[in-house]
Amino acid sequence: MTRDRARQWNLTAAAALAVWATCMAPVRAEDQFFDSDGVKIRYTDQGPRDGEPVVLIHGFACNIEFQWGPVLPQLARDHRVIALDCRGHGHSDKPHDPDAYGLNMVDDVARLLEHLNIPRAHIVGYSMGAGLAARFAVKYPDMTLSVVMGGAGVMPDEGFISILDDLAVSLEKKSSMAPLILALTPPGAAPPSDFQVRTVDMMMMGMNDPLALAAMVREFEPMLDQDAKEPVEHWRAIEAPVLAIVGADDPLRQSIAETAETLPGLKVVVIPGRDHVTTVMAPEFVRSIDEFLDAVPAATP
Repeated sequence: MTRDRARQWNLTAAAALAVWATCMAPVRAEDQFFDSDGVKIRYTDQGPRDGEPVVLIHGFACNIEFQWGPVLPQLARDHRVIALDCRGHGHSDKPHDPDAYGLNMVDDVARLLEHLNIPRAHIVGYSMGAGLAARFAVKYPDMTLSVVMGGAGVMPDEGFISILDDLAVSLEKKSSMAPLILALTPPGAAPPSDFQVRTVDMMMMGMNDPLALAAMVREFEPMLDQDAKEPVEHWRAIEAPVLAIVGADDPLRQSIAETAETLPGLKVVVIPGRDHVTTVMAPEFVRSIDEFLDAVPAATP
């Protein structure tokens, strides 16, 4: 590993560890829960009640604090920001049945908005959450003001799909996310060492249930396979404005490029020097969201 590439990987790991320290803080007073068809979902509701509603959907193996620590407070200055721990994550219930996941995770968002009597919202997702946000816009167009997809597009990344079975087995047998950690290594960087993988595993498994994550991955496999078979018109049914944000060094960047071909009106922001882990922490990330939301027509009663 060259010095520059090693430094790049170590900076990525250090950034993840810094966010992890934040998410280990006790649950805050504003934490709330609701029942989503028998599954307890934790959420937070912050910002002015008369602000435009924004829903934040985190990525795989993350939670509200881990994913949105640097983003949520800034968005909540002018918007009503609702963030949830997706089922299988954080302080939400963690079923071990694959059938509990998939599109049920999209329905959780709709039920949360109904629970809060919010008819329409801006839907912001990162990585796994980006895919859920896009599916929400397809399934619930009347509840969608706009969509922001960070770190992933709607078009399945073949390289990512190819590791799903190995990831599920690794979680089930070793409580390890090694296949995913390797897949998210920035292009041109040498793979992380065994020690680095174990360090990230220790961090991520400390806040997750590996069997719940494995069950989730098992359900992702057929869902993403179906996505690949969907005609272009399926995704072009998204009528709301859509923004995609991706790091220049993100190995999933290609899925954003392919999504841009599918959604001609898609606005894409590429953040230089950022990868899949560090993009969310870039000042340009939240600034791009703010500017995009300001340009979207206001919700009507």
